[in-house]
Amino acid sequence: MIDGAGPQDVDDAQPVGSSKGVFERLATKESILYGDPDVVNRISGFGAPATLAVVGSRMEGTAVSTSDRDLRGLYVASLEVVGGLSAVPDSLTSSTGDETWWEVAHAVKRAANGSDAVVQALFSPEQLLANELAETLIAHRQQFVTLKLVESMYGHASAQSLSPDATAKHLGMAFQLYKRAELAASDGEYLVPLPDDLREIVLSIRRGDVDAASATKHVEEARQVSALAIAKSVLPASVDMRAASDLVVQLRHAVDEIDRGSR
Repeated sequence: MIDGAGPQDVDDAQPVGSSKGVFERLATKESILYGDPDVVNRISGFGAPATLAVVGSRMEGTAVSTSDRDLRGLYVASLEVVGGLSAVPDSLTSSTGDETWWEVAHAVKRAANGSDAVVQALFSPEQLLANELAETLIAHRQQFVTLKLVESMYGHASAQSLSPDATAKHLGMAFQLYKRAELAASDGEYLVPLPDDLREIVLSIRRGDVDAASATKHVEEARQVSALAIAKSVLPASVDMRAASDLVVQLRHAVDEIDRGSR
């Protein structure tokens, strides 16, 4: 698997160094308020936080009463840590499971492989961290909007909608993914949240305001339009991995520069 190791609980990963100076300069009040303290403190042993964002239905404006509030973040391990023999966890997850941080190299590999989850975290308008690492990542996020990404969203939507056990939630998600894939394929824009008119359709499907036949019709129409947009898209086929690698190196150097300035 391109993603490497799976998620690690906060108790499984042991810090191999200390970047407290970097962490104290980059961790904002919001990260302490919104980030799980155990995860936030664990990150400080490997490097520094970069981004933390609200994702999913709470950010999309399509939440229902049972929806969770999900947070996804990226952190950057320092060159000192990655250059040693100790392993850096690909991801750190809170005990409640609603907050996950990915190490930047792992996140970039996932994004290059078409991960909508990583790209959504970078494009979310509800960013809870503001620092130079976040600014660099957000400035380069467009490079991850590729044909591979929209095809991945289309495939995920099809899996949701064609499942024999598809629920209103699955159909709403499928419609949302088809429309996001269509807009990205057509205009090169990864839109989160979706425009209000499309968001209302998602909500009407999820809440059961429309019957099953109408919901299925909405989804099928979205699938057809999305497929046409993808076929005509001029998006780059995939992520430029040299540029992506340079971005990771740039971020690691930035952490070391901040560390030196904190001493």
